[in-house]
Formats: sequence, structure tokens, C-alpha cells
Amino acid sequence: MLSSEDEYLSLITTCKHLPNLSSYDQLTKLNLSNLKLIKIDFFPFEQFPKLHSLDLSSNQLISINPDWSKLFKNSIEYLNLSNNKLKTLLFLKDFKYLKILNITENLLENNERFLSLYICPTIEHLIDFNQEQIDKDQSKLHQLLLLFETKIDQLWYKQNLIDDYRCLIIKIIEEEEIFSQFHLSPLGNYLIEKKIKSKQNLKTFVTEDFNFSINIKIESDIFFQPIKFLRSHQQSNNDLRNISIHMCAFEPNTSNNNLATCGGQKVCFINCNTCEITHLFEVSTLRSTRKSTNRKIKEYFSCLCWIEIEDLKILAVGATNGNIYLLSPKWKLMFGHIELPVNDLFY
Repeated sequence: MLSSEDEYLSLITTCKHLPNLSSYDQLTKLNLSNLKLIKIDFFPFEQFPKLHSLDLSSNQLISINPDWSKLFKNSIEYLNLSNNKLKTLLFLKDFKYLKILNITENLLENNERFLSLYICPTIEHLIDFNQEQIDKDQSKLHQLLLLFETKIDQLWYKQNLIDDYRCLIIKIIEEEEIFSQFHLSPLGNYLIEKKIKSKQNLKTFVTEDFNFSINIKIESDIFFQPIKFLRSHQQSNNDLRNISIHMCAFEPNTSNNNLATCGGQKVCFINCNTCEITHLFEVSTLRSTRKSTNRKIKEYFSCLCWIEIEDLKILAVGATNGNIYLLSPKWKLMFGHIELPVNDLFY
């Protein structure tokens, strides 16, 4: 048992755990007003499974941890935050059942007020001393959503780097006078990040395409998540035009998780455990065995196959000129080259 009310309040606002008392199980309303609370780091919602009303009014709250309810779902429908010193409402992002919110007399600024309507779409009644301001907030939210649906969404087809895209979003939003200093808003930044993650971009395209190809639903508990991406075959980050991968195959009968890829005039050996290229084999000029023609043909590696000879694993790489190159990833060298006669080539 807790020895005093002060000890109870200290635990409820700073600790992750509370004594498992059965009396909490049926509690539906909790009044923590006028207690001179300054901040809330954690709130033990798991101890109050039926709590629907929470009153934190008339304290001195300057901050509430954005993740104060992340670990445990809450059923709060009524939340009173009036007469505090809060500057952001980002901590409301995990409230899924909130219907009535009282934010009267706080220090909310930088677009925090109207964005609360976005992160808590279940809100039916927003209580503030200024009803006119509430109407303006509704209008601002509507205009912001229109921006996302028109100008900003169209940029996904032109942007590759997620950081550049984020800055561009802020620039477009802040061109509208009513959204000035949007970049200073914790809630605004949360909304931008959420929007970015919900769109298909350069970093997740392969992942989403993979999930679609094997018919894995997003709602499924089993979902392919990328660990790391790398580009093979490029000479530098400034020269990506010649990158091409025509085929890839894992080294068989081994736990090393080595992957070989071929394309262009290069063959890469990749260690999938470290996501690093361990060796790059390149033939700058693939010698052609084709009959001479007036048209210049660019030759490239087009296929590969692993071969096992006793304990030695060999990678055979075929080129469009009809040549076959035998490579050893263990020795990191080419030890064989098969050149087919011109008459044996099919066109």
C-alpha cells in the first residue's frame, strides 16, 4: 500500500509502474487538478483499464511526454488540460477515443491548436475560451489538408531525397501566411514526418514492391522490413547512369549469405550480413566475338550461375558477346575464360 496521497501522485506522474491494486480496475474518472504538477513523463494507463475521464486542469504543466501513453492503450474520452502552461499537444497522438478536449488558458502557439484536430479526428467538442478561434482552426486544418492533397502530393514524383522533400513541404506550407513558423511546431513536424512515411519514396519503393509481389497485406503481423539498401555496380554517387543489374544469385550450400550480381561490365560479390560489397570484378572492355557489322554493339554481363567442384564454389558469368568468365569469390580473381566460336553463337 502507498503510505500517502503525495507518494501516490508522485508515482502516477513519474513512474512506469504502480502497485497492482484491484480498486483501480473499476475507476472511470480521475481528478488530478490543482496539484501543482509541472510535467508528466509516464502515466500508468494499464492500471486504469476503464478510465474514461482524466482531469489535469489548474496545474503548472509545461510538458507532457509525447509517448506517455504509447505503451498502453487508453480509453480516455474526456481530457481537461485547462489552465496550464502547455505549448504543444503532441502528446495526444496516441489517443484513439478522445471526444471532448478542454485546452482553455494554455500557451499553445505555432499552429499547435488546430493541428490537434488532425491527430485526434475523434474529437467532437473542443473547449476553448475563444469560439471564434476554434472556427479559424477548423478552417486552417481544411486548407492544410487541401495543400497535402494537391501541391505537396504531386512532389513525390519529382523528389528522391527524403530530407529535401521535407524542407520543400515546409517551404510550400509557410508560403501561406496562416501557416507561418510551421517548422517550429512540434505537432506540425510530426504531421510532416507522418505524411512522408505514408508515401512511397526512394528508400521504400523496393520494399513495398516486394510486399505487393508476394501478396503480403500491410495489416499482417508478418511484413518485410528493410534493414539496409546499397547500390552495387556504380563508380560513384555522381555517376548512376550506367548502373544495371541483370541477374543475382546467392552462393549455394553455405551460411555466409554471399550474393553475386552481374550487369553492365561488372560483377559484384556482396556480404548480406554486413551489407557490404566484398569484391568488384570489372571488364572495362568486353571483347566481342560477333561478326563485324556497321552497328556498334555494347556488350555486357547478362547471366550468372554458381558451380560447385568438390569444396570450391565457382561463379560462371555469361556476357552478351558469348564469353563466359569463371570467378572465385574465395580467391577474388578470375581463373578461367571460355570464348565460344563465332559460328556457335545464336542471334
